[in-house]
Amino acid sequence: MNEKTLILVRHAHRDKDQGAGFDNGLSEKGQDQARKIGAHFATRLEGSNPVFLTSPKKRCVETIQAIYKAVLKDTKNVKAPKVEELLGEGPYIDDRVEKFFDWWKDEASDLVVACSHGDWIPTFVHFTVGIDIPLKKAAYVQLNLVGSRPMLTWLVQRV
Repeated sequence: MNEKTLILVRHAHRDKDQGAGFDNGLSEKGQDQARKIGAHFATRLEGSNPVFLTSPKKRCVETIQAIYKAVLKDTKNVKAPKVEELLGEGPYIDDRVEKFFDWWKDEASDLVVACSHGDWIPTFVHFTVGIDIPLKKAAYVQLNLVGSRPMLTWLVQRV
C-alpha cells in the first residue's frame, strides 16, 4: 500500500504596515519564524525530495521559499515552489479544499509541503479527518494518506 505525506504550513507573521487589505509580505517577526521553520524542516526532511506548493499570497510565497531553501541546499535539479490557486484564502474554500484533497489523493507525489492560510488549513483538516484545530502562524500539520484513509499524524504549533 502506497503512503503519501502532506505537510501544511500556515504562513509566518505578515507585515501589516499597509493594512490588512494589502498582499503584504512577511514582517521581521515573520522572517524570523520562516527561518526557524526552514531550519526545522532542513533536519526533518533531509534527504527527501518534496514537492513545494504555495498560496499566491506573498506571505505564503516568502514562507515556503524559506523552507525550500533550507531543505534543498542544492536547488538546481529541483522544481521551485509552485503557486497553487487552490491553496488561496477567500471565497469557495470548501470547493478548493475538496479539489486539493482529490489532487493529493490521486495525483500528488509521495511528499508535498504546502503553505496556506489560517482559514484554509483548518478547513482542510476538518474535511479530511473531521477534527477542528486552530493553527498559529508558522505552525504546521502533517497528514498521511494510507490507501484512501487520511490520518493526522502531527500538529506542531511552534518550532
